[in-house]
Amino acid sequence: MQLLVLWQKVTEWVGRHTGKKRKIIKVNSMKVYISGKIGEEVISEATRQKFVKAEGMLRVRWYEVFNPCDERWQNTLKREYENDQYVKSPWLTSKFPEFYDYVLLRDLMVLSTKDAVYMLADWKRSEGATAEYHFALATGKKILFQVEDHAFDYLKGEFFVKSDAGQLDEHLMKAPWNEALNQYIHDNINEIWLPL
Repeated sequence: MQLLVLWQKVTEWVGRHTGKKRKIIKVNSMKVYISGKIGEEVISEATRQKFVKAEGMLRVRWYEVFNPCDERWQNTLKREYENDQYVKSPWLTSKFPEFYDYVLLRDLMVLSTKDAVYMLADWKRSEGATAEYHFALATGKKILFQVEDHAFDYLKGEFFVKSDAGQLDEHLMKAPWNEALNQYIHDNINEIWLPL
């Protein structure tokens, strides 16, 4: 991202000094949190690589990405937990949370600052990733999926919620429900399904 900002400044300077029009570079500024099965205090190399691969794919699409398996983030979590640097408040004085609970709370805090969450293929096998999914759903985050079937199921649910609320386009509201559902999925699947 910093390289892109530098490039924009260089092209702006060149444009001012040569009279050539500056190219406008459109940046996708969506901030995305990666969610998937981790489930281990010491993260395995296979798990780390799974998240790194997703991070690379998202960065190629110009997303700003938060990878919860990032070593710097993991070290920060361990340091804060070991030093009791948890948010102090009157209602949290009786018991300090277990490490896993603490990590999930901190991850949800980070997710709350993002625009979207990218669900890896194994997210349904993780209680933490499932909690992140439901948190994203409850807070109106955009939800992206690695697996097409997961994206399909999500759109199917979204279709029925919007249908019941009368929030579908007029042409879809008039069509038979199965045709409308297929059209809705067809129109939206490429926005939320991002295979690796």
